[in-house]
Amino acid sequence: MSWTIISLPHGRFIAIFYSRISLTSTTSMVFYTTDLLGDSALKLSTTANDGAADEVDSAMAAPNATTSENIQLTKDVLRWVRKQDAKKRGLFVDRLVKLAAGDRTQCRCELMKGSTNKVITAARLNDKESIVCSQRGNDILVWFVCPHETVQRCRQLVEISYERVAESESAISNDNGAGTNGVSASEASTRSIVAHTNANTAEPEMLVDPSSNVPLKIHEVKQNELNRFKENAHYIPTLKLTEEEESIVTRKNGTVLLLGRAGSGKTLVVSNRMLRDSQMYDSGTNQLFVARTHRLCKYVKGIFEGAGGDAKRVNFLSISTFVQHLFENVAAKDEVSAMTRPVVDFKFFSTEIWPQIKGKEKELDDLAVWTQIRSFIKGSWDAAVHGILSKEDYLGLPRERCRLAQDKREDAYAIFMRYKILLEEKGWLDSMDKTTDLIHKVLQTKNFKLYDKIYVDEVQDITQAEIGLLFLATGSQYDGLFLAGDPAQAVSQGVDFRFEEVRSLVYTMSGGKHKVERWEKLYRNFRSHEGILRVSNLVLDCLHNAFPGAAVKLPFDQGLTLGPRPGLLQSVTFEELARLVKANERLRILTRDGVSCATLSVSSKTSPPKRVWSKQNYSLSVLWNTTPRRIWVGNIRTKRRSSGS
Repeated sequence: MSWTIISLPHGRFIAIFYSRISLTSTTSMVFYTTDLLGDSALKLSTTANDGAADEVDSAMAAPNATTSENIQLTKDVLRWVRKQDAKKRGLFVDRLVKLAAGDRTQCRCELMKGSTNKVITAARLNDKESIVCSQRGNDILVWFVCPHETVQRCRQLVEISYERVAESESAISNDNGAGTNGVSASEASTRSIVAHTNANTAEPEMLVDPSSNVPLKIHEVKQNELNRFKENAHYIPTLKLTEEEESIVTRKNGTVLLLGRAGSGKTLVVSNRMLRDSQMYDSGTNQLFVARTHRLCKYVKGIFEGAGGDAKRVNFLSISTFVQHLFENVAAKDEVSAMTRPVVDFKFFSTEIWPQIKGKEKELDDLAVWTQIRSFIKGSWDAAVHGILSKEDYLGLPRERCRLAQDKREDAYAIFMRYKILLEEKGWLDSMDKTTDLIHKVLQTKNFKLYDKIYVDEVQDITQAEIGLLFLATGSQYDGLFLAGDPAQAVSQGVDFRFEEVRSLVYTMSGGKHKVERWEKLYRNFRSHEGILRVSNLVLDCLHNAFPGAAVKLPFDQGLTLGPRPGLLQSVTFEELARLVKANERLRILTRDGVSCATLSVSSKTSPPKRVWSKQNYSLSVLWNTTPRRIWVGNIRTKRRSSGS
């Protein structure tokens, strides 16, 4: 099968496909012609001598190609859909249905540069726009919806994506061949940069976003769900999972521990596991998602609903709301009203209580003491079940669990006793008191169970006692928990978290009947390229050396592309940064989440927001990346390190 394109006036084309069959001295040829911008298609037959037509190197199929199971869409396509009216969205959906059915009329198909089987298709949508797509296995990937005159440029961007994957695979493999970047040579070979889903087509599992240095985020929708675009312009199909992520979502039941750095896709895995469980079990299954903040709960709820999940069957609660909700189910009404009064948190502890209880223990600050109280003395499972840890029990905690030196533990416990007396005098409660009281009430309630499945994201921000409370809420079911987190970061103040404690906690609470398998780990990073990741990995190395045992030491994350060499700028004034950015107006600044959620466009007229630049205990750092056309600015909190830690 061969083909050619004939250009006509007014930007119109005719695509001629011909099949050549050798019959002794003659060749029978069948021509399929398609007016790409018109409405007609012709079929012509002719017979010519064997040498009448030259062979054209091509792997083209006939106009009616293989049917596709799913439609994959990029963020650019979804952005286009959101801007369209219902009529044009309907036209778009109808065209996708035809493409999925194998209909290639009104299409211009070209082989990808350097390939004999990868075809890029430009399908006419209307008089002004085309759909640029390619076949990926049994699915169609829609890259762009663009004006006819930019089709060639979009086709080049698709080719660039494939080329950069191949180039980066070779470059990173060579760079890591000796076992650098925290990954041994043997492990690097098993965690290949490009995983092929089809041995015949060698189709890469992940592609590069043409506009940046990170993996292309692909949304996947089934044919029977395409009509949702007609009804809702803001419908966002679920993101396509990698094989690694899919294996975790579909793995056998049991308490699951999932580790992943920021940008590794762990939140997406949690959301898809929730969706998978809701589809596997009947409508009577009670599910709960828990996170430290309401903001993360809202975000995950949006992903869950976008993937087709019924949010009415799942509760999305912050850990504090969950504790209050649980208390309302087991306590009497008068007890509930008594426990709704404000509790002591770190902010109140630091500003109101610390000035009254700090003494001669100069080498311990408020955060260090609060962490010892919340994570060990009052907030551990042993403390919640058997009472506040005695001084002897606290001092006897192994070093790998409590990293504070013995002499500093003596000082911390002395300060805690003053804190305990002050709470009793004032009649105050802290969050540990509330959790402890609730645990005792649940343990005294027979056959207590509120949820069948509980999913936790950013579990490192939750204390050991609170994790135990989650386990009790499932009726102590071994397969009731799915926990995900990043052991190298902590947002909640006062939590000294170790993933090993989850395993020991489940073993203890089950009476030794159940053991949690070792954690799963996501290695691919979708937010940063390899250049930025190597800087962050270097920082992690320093942290592991300075604070051994503080976090699980894992093989480093990997990016899909090498990217440009990052530059780290420290102690940069706003004026200097403004001059730097003014030299390249395509650069952007992103500030640390929690300090400022806005994306700041910097120019010579922009004044620095006071709440970002004048924040105490924060130092400005700039990590810049020229290819994605961004400058990454992180306001990194300077942690005060006590000499005993």
